[in-house]
Amino acid sequence: MHVAGAVWWGLVDFRDGAGERKKYFILLNEVESDGELFVCAVVTSQGTKRYAVRDTGPACGCPSAPCYRIDRGQEACFDLPTWVQFDNLILLTRADFEEFRRTGKVGFIQMLSSDRVRSVMNCATKSDDLAGRYVDLIKRSLSAMNARTASVQAAKAASKVAPKAPIEELLEQLAPHGSHCRREFCELARISEADLVALMAAPQQGKLLLEDGVAALELVCEACTCGAPRRDASTVS
Repeated sequence: MHVAGAVWWGLVDFRDGAGERKKYFILLNEVESDGELFVCAVVTSQGTKRYAVRDTGPACGCPSAPCYRIDRGQEACFDLPTWVQFDNLILLTRADFEEFRRTGKVGFIQMLSSDRVRSVMNCATKSDDLAGRYVDLIKRSLSAMNARTASVQAAKAASKVAPKAPIEELLEQLAPHGSHCRREFCELARISEADLVALMAAPQQGKLLLEDGVAALELVCEACTCGAPRRDASTVS
């Protein structure tokens, strides 16, 4: 998956004479066009040999650090403490990815947990080892990710809105009708026009008998000449 936080394996030649070696790396950004670069951080389980103690704090505990540590058990694909290295990058275009997949030189492993993805990306934007243009790509992807999350959360919140009470549904159907229809409704439902005004302002306080209101609304709709939308009052329950 070509998304930020995806963990991949790849056969990497570090040009040290050892040839290609299988290494894990993590995508730190997403691309919007074919010419843009994926910024991929190579990971290592040998972080204690490479980084000073102060640089191995997880969850971006050390601002501007060259790495981010994922402790054992935090992600299924890492059996040992693992350092995401911001000073050891692989830069790939989408075409590179597709070619390497075609030739069997890379493979998808898993996605990091959503909270860890954000933590790693935030840490990367503070690292002194990343060039500004790469930091900008990561920040853009992080902003897009946060926007998507906010949109999903808003949709979930909207879906949890309490359903309208039957009296509210009834008054909502009556609202488009003109004054003549409203007066007729009041007569049929045996309430005063003042009571109706109060009900429409605060329907939850309504004392209107629902059965009388539904029947009144049905009769009003049948005889309506004010052009209000015709809706089935019987759906109010």
